Amino acid sequence: MIGKEVIIWLDQRWYDAINKHLKDETLEEHLEEVIDQLCNQLPEHEYERISHEIWQEDQENKLAQEAARRFAVFHVTEGHNSTYFVAEENIEMLQVAARLRSYLRKPPENNPTRFAGMFSRGEKISLEQYNTYVQERLENTGRVTGAFDIDLDVGRFDALHIMDGWQCFNTKDVTAAAYFAMKKSGISIDERWKKFLDRLDGKQIMHETEPGFLTGSRMLRPKEICFSEDIVQNGKLLEFCMDGAIDVDQMFGTHTCDYDNGDWFNIYANYDMESHRVCDTLDVYLQHEDGGEQEFKYRLSEEEKALLLPRMDEYCQQRLGQTLEDCSADYLSEVAREPVKYVEGSCRLQPNEIDVEGEVMWSHETLEFYVPVRFDADKVFGSEIATAPRDSYVNVYAYYNLEDQAVCDDLTVLLISDNGSEEEFKYKLTPEEKELFRERMNAVCLKCGADLDECRQEYLQEQYESQSPMMQM
Repeated sequence: MIGKEVIIWLDQRWYDAINKHLKDETLEEHLEEVIDQLCNQLPEHEYERISHEIWQEDQENKLAQEAARRFAVFHVTEGHNSTYFVAEENIEMLQVAARLRSYLRKPPENNPTRFAGMFSRGEKISLEQYNTYVQERLENTGRVTGAFDIDLDVGRFDALHIMDGWQCFNTKDVTAAAYFAMKKSGISIDERWKKFLDRLDGKQIMHETEPGFLTGSRMLRPKEICFSEDIVQNGKLLEFCMDGAIDVDQMFGTHTCDYDNGDWFNIYANYDMESHRVCDTLDVYLQHEDGGEQEFKYRLSEEEKALLLPRMDEYCQQRLGQTLEDCSADYLSEVAREPVKYVEGSCRLQPNEIDVEGEVMWSHETLEFYVPVRFDADKVFGSEIATAPRDSYVNVYAYYNLEDQAVCDDLTVLLISDNGSEEEFKYKLTPEEKELFRERMNAVCLKCGADLDECRQEYLQEQYESQSPMMQM
């Protein structure tokens, strides 16, 4: 829009006197009214032409400004509260990760009290607006620089990639990657991005499709509760196969019995041996005649769980000759007593055979390093390995304890057979071997941008953050 500035010089005394006698307006406001009146006195066709030109130019300016916008959209869950907002900044995943790290590192009593407060130009939006901007991000119009779904309550960070869709990471991995990317000064933004993405390589959490829940017209009835087959231990759960006495269509809201087909259900109830209670859901598998399978869940009420518990106990006594509690205690004690198998061969690792390589894996308070097998595993680890089938192989791992600042005492040796089964052994290291491993570990860490001591500082900082009241909400 082309404008013309009109300047009127007026003695201050005249200006003060006029303002004093004007009612409810200033001289400037009064002059604007005079200009409006003069415009309205123009010929109608001229007034409409100019008005339309000004309106059209204004619309074009607004469209240009909207097209030039650069912003990111967020869905943040924190303290069991969910917020959708847009941040009017040209920021991407690296910058968001760095800002999240700054937020989590600050003392809890300092502002802002919510992550959304880290964005000074943030404005709340609706779920519908958020979804619209997410779609625009996928269309890559250039306006939406990032779309994020961050759950601080569970420690999950989701970022939307325009080609690969949603990518999910642990918050801890994202903030640690941002630390290593931003810690050094004097490097380009491209180098920072490379460090950031290299740190996140392999850390992505794969989304698994959750089974749907079934809901029917009625609950489980006492006469329908009966079990068959063996009681299977699955971790710290006991799995009971339910017999086919259930009217599945009524209970699950399905229509399997309405059609002449060979489909059927496999239904399992589980008992948690540690918490001494029936699990909240039944595992339901719809087996199709053509060999396909669909997995579902059925949420049990407290009344239904109360019906299942004594029947589980009865079946346990019938099948195993023990009460449910005694059976659980035996299983748990057996797991606790499982001995660690140590291996030792006819010779020790030689200094030139001690090495680590590949990506450093961070697990709780330890760093895990892959040990390449450039030595005779049969001679170093002994008969347990030497007598394994010819198609078997070993993977070896060394560990560094960040809390103790020391290489762990044992190597983990995994004997993997050709059918994919694994057997785990331990190999005890001498003090000299541990010192050599520490040197090799430190060298690998330095290639990633931080030595072992810096990794420990990062670990201690993450421990502090996880224990702060902000992180425990």
